[in-house]
Amino acid sequence: MVRRSSIYVAQLGRAKALVFALAALLFVLGGVGMQRVVYDPNVLTYFDDNAPDFVAFREVEELFGRSNEIVFLVKARRGTVFDPSVLPALGAIEERASSIAGVMSVRSLLDLVELDATTQQPEGPAIAAGLQAVTTERGAELRALLSADATVAAVAAFVPRSVKGDTDVTVLAAAARRVASEVEAAFPVAQVLLTGRIIIDDAFQTEGRNDFLGPPGVSLLVTTALLVLALGSFTATAALIAVVFVATVVTIGGLGWAGLPLNGISSAAPSVLVGLTVATGVHMVLAWQDALRDGNSRVDAVARAMDWNTWPIVLSVATTIVSFLCLNLATSPPFRQLGNIVALGLLVTLVLCFTLLPALLLVIPPSLARRRRWIEEAMARLGQCIAMRQLAFAGLGACVTAAAIAGLTQVTYDDTFSHYFDESYEVRQATDLFEEKLTGTTILAVSVPAASEGDAGSPQDRAVVSGLLRWLRAQPGVARVTSPFAGQPSNPAMRMIDDEASHMRLEVVLRGVSAAETLALAAATEIHAAESYDLDVVVTGLPILSARLSLDSARTMLLATMLALLAVSVLLLLAVRNVRLGLVSVIPNLVPMIIAFGVWGVLVGEVSFAATVVAALTFGIVVDDTVHIVLKFRRARSQGLAPDAALISSFRSVGVAVLVTTVAIGTGFATFAASGFLVNQHFGMLSTLTLASALVADLLFLPPLLLWAERERSVASQRQ
Repeated sequence: MVRRSSIYVAQLGRAKALVFALAALLFVLGGVGMQRVVYDPNVLTYFDDNAPDFVAFREVEELFGRSNEIVFLVKARRGTVFDPSVLPALGAIEERASSIAGVMSVRSLLDLVELDATTQQPEGPAIAAGLQAVTTERGAELRALLSADATVAAVAAFVPRSVKGDTDVTVLAAAARRVASEVEAAFPVAQVLLTGRIIIDDAFQTEGRNDFLGPPGVSLLVTTALLVLALGSFTATAALIAVVFVATVVTIGGLGWAGLPLNGISSAAPSVLVGLTVATGVHMVLAWQDALRDGNSRVDAVARAMDWNTWPIVLSVATTIVSFLCLNLATSPPFRQLGNIVALGLLVTLVLCFTLLPALLLVIPPSLARRRRWIEEAMARLGQCIAMRQLAFAGLGACVTAAAIAGLTQVTYDDTFSHYFDESYEVRQATDLFEEKLTGTTILAVSVPAASEGDAGSPQDRAVVSGLLRWLRAQPGVARVTSPFAGQPSNPAMRMIDDEASHMRLEVVLRGVSAAETLALAAATEIHAAESYDLDVVVTGLPILSARLSLDSARTMLLATMLALLAVSVLLLLAVRNVRLGLVSVIPNLVPMIIAFGVWGVLVGEVSFAATVVAALTFGIVVDDTVHIVLKFRRARSQGLAPDAALISSFRSVGVAVLVTTVAIGTGFATFAASGFLVNQHFGMLSTLTLASALVADLLFLPPLLLWAERERSVASQRQ
């Protein structure tokens, strides 16, 4: 094998100019392709176009239009909104918001109550009557615009937007922020916050772009500093970073040439690829330095590095690719895209690690990295300590796993769509204030078919709608229900009867409900309509889609994780060619996920749908370090070392690489943990926690299992 590696390296040395030229060409083409990559900020990209719930959602939007509004919340810094220094702010917002291009109409409490012509203040009796009449349609509408304590009032600007021609969300949101800023400047005692579908969509766009542009740079910076410390060489670090750049740019550039957009989740691909490429190539560079320290020539050192790492690298990349390809079972398309992009990038990385990287190692100055010896010796001492206290570390692993399993019972999958942004976002602050002081933010649409096609609004239809209204208003969590026949609809930009007069729309506003409760109400409504009126009504809305996505994702990702486990286990068994050793190698790769979700269950509890893909996604990654440790242990045993000595040798050989790879990959995910977008935040935090747990499992829990497996094998051999 060494002879073949030497021949390959010699040939590579003669063709290195061609390798560099091809890499440069691919880098340039990838760079041009990256300029063509577009970012898709639409929240609807998280849902599968062919899913029944999404099909129903789009059909209802086609019938009635899309709910699009900008909600200005005016909060009195002191007193109430009726204070003479605050109340004019409502009129100023109405006037300015009406002039925003694309706004169809504006509504506030000033449109619902009689104003004194002299003072422009609402008449007390009118307000009192409106607030007390909460059981009437007009009273409920007023409560949606004015809080019970009169400290907060809402001004709603409605924007008609078809599902085929979207108005520029960014322009509308920017115009709304200008209005809010101008009104706050003119009326200092009034605080103006923004929420509504337009503002939420804009927040998705802004946060998505930030998560796309920021994390890869942060990840690369941290990883570069880490490599300089671990490799002790700027040139060796530059060689590995060059491979990272080429692999990432070629992969993402390929998306641009193919015309495929990135979104909030798939934009994590560059950061993930940075970590995975470093994790793949660092083993080669470290082995090259070790070979140089042993006195090998430059060519022999590269050949020795390839000889030691070809099979481990191929196997670790293969397991990671399998893991990411299993994301194709994900319910949410962006996760499927992320899996395919990273899998493609890993194939590019694998090719570069056996072409561009060794070619670079043949030309950069030799680096012995003698300062790293103290880390290697520290890892060797850790291996010796574990070998001497096998039972203690095995018991520790069992106790930690048992405690984590107990924590798993506290994990709940219950998305709240309005909480997808953390409290640092104005839109979250405004949404929370709106729900606390005014009415709910969970809005469902109920599509009711007319008794006669083209004749919606007949006496029979009115009777059915009236019955549904009474039933819905009696349900827990329902704050308000509007219909075509009972008062003014809450959103004039939306039709309450479709153009063909074949369907009627009810709008149900929920307050303080969970995703599970939202789904339960939707199901109960459809059952009630079928049993009481023999009607096939459709209940839909973004809260329904997000709640269903969370549940479906948990189910499909359980299957994906099982498939990843099966595939990776088969690869490990084939690699080590030892059933007992292969099986014990799988155990430490399950423990990190148990620990991560167990800790999350104790500290946080609720996870968004993004967390459901973490187990399948990270499984192949956490196997990487296990693969290198097990194969190095097996090589040491084949060279005649005793089990304890083989473990110590493995730790000394790959300990530094294990630390570097975990930090490098973890950094890529950790950057998303700082996101204010809950989906990306949970995704990053849980992935990082899983990788940290994997490091602990590989260094502390795997060694006792390896020694036990070897001891059992020796006993079995002696009996034979």
